[in-house]
Amino acid sequence: MNYFCNETSLFDRREMVLSLSLCPPGPHVFLLVIRVDRAFTETHRRAAQEHLELISELVWARTILLFTFGDWLGDTTTEKFIESEGEPLRWLVEKCSNRYHVLNNKTKGDGFQVRELIGKIEEAMTCGCDGSWHYEIERRELEEMKRWMKEEAERADDRRRRKEKQRLVAKSELENLAPLRELRLILVGGRKGGKSSCGNTILNRHDFPTNSQTASCCENQCRIEGKTVSVLDTPGCFPVAPEVLSTPSAFLLVVNVSSSFTALHREAIEEQLDAGELWSRTVVLFSHGDWLGDTSLERRIESEGEPLRRLVERCGNWYHVLDNKNQGDAAQVRELIRLVEEMLATERRVCKDDQLWRRVGSAEEQQNNAMLRRRNLRKQMSRRNRLSLDCESNFIHTEKQYIQLS
Repeated sequence: MNYFCNETSLFDRREMVLSLSLCPPGPHVFLLVIRVDRAFTETHRRAAQEHLELISELVWARTILLFTFGDWLGDTTTEKFIESEGEPLRWLVEKCSNRYHVLNNKTKGDGFQVRELIGKIEEAMTCGCDGSWHYEIERRELEEMKRWMKEEAERADDRRRRKEKQRLVAKSELENLAPLRELRLILVGGRKGGKSSCGNTILNRHDFPTNSQTASCCENQCRIEGKTVSVLDTPGCFPVAPEVLSTPSAFLLVVNVSSSFTALHREAIEEQLDAGELWSRTVVLFSHGDWLGDTSLERRIESEGEPLRRLVERCGNWYHVLDNKNQGDAAQVRELIRLVEEMLATERRVCKDDQLWRRVGSAEEQQNNAMLRRRNLRKQMSRRNRLSLDCESNFIHTEKQYIQLS
């Protein structure tokens, strides 16, 4: 789970602020929902503060703490629960000027608890620090966000079209190649990216443990569309060695689609893959695809900024997403396998072109060397001819002098 603001994707952070424009002229209050059946720690407090203050530091004047699952309290009063929970929750209650309410979610027909909440909301509306009855996002900020969204949408459409065109070319390349009988998928990337979850989704079974960090490499196999697929799970930032490429292999660079992606993440990944020059056979595999909802993957890539866009481009614009909560969806796995095969077909064609260019370059180099040798030979012969003529001229001159003296 992403608690802190710097772990939350830029898309989510922006949507939190932009959501204020969906209820013009603006929300009257903010309900900060907290479950009473879960421990509330300093981590939770900091997360709540950082995300709320994305809107404004003035947001606290219009915030009410709404405790849910009130049936869990039993005979315990809300006040006693707050005091027993510790300093983090007490700090939050004080920050909201002691405004809080509890709902028993098992008694949804209880209109009294809802009316009481509405009364507290109306009371909070009269306490606005600026004298207004609602919180309104600045128009200039809203227009700037809309401009960013339009530009992102255009870039996302362009990326999608480029991928479609790229796959059409790759499919034609694939048709001219013998089908692979085996394929090895190597999961790489940082910790908490979802490598093990993606491995289980591909295998359609729970072979890789997901409740603890992967400490060592582990490999399992399955059959997909008539071929043996091996999946190798690796620890975070595992150094990739050339010997793992013994069979037709592809690297699945796993990135959590629900988390932020910064320049530090990109640099760590580049350090991992640069050693073996493995980019030409790497697909960026986004995990936790259920988070996307109706948002396209291309939009997610563009919204996160330059580090993620640069990473996808480094991998030749090959990318895919898996919904790890829907492991029974074989279609998303088959699509991934087809994408990997197309990427490998493109990589083989590029390597073939490189070899051809190297052969052409070598032939041209040999031809140039031969021409250079012939040119040098002509120069040497010309020099010898000049020396020969000079010697002959000197001999004739000397002979003439001798005749005259005689």
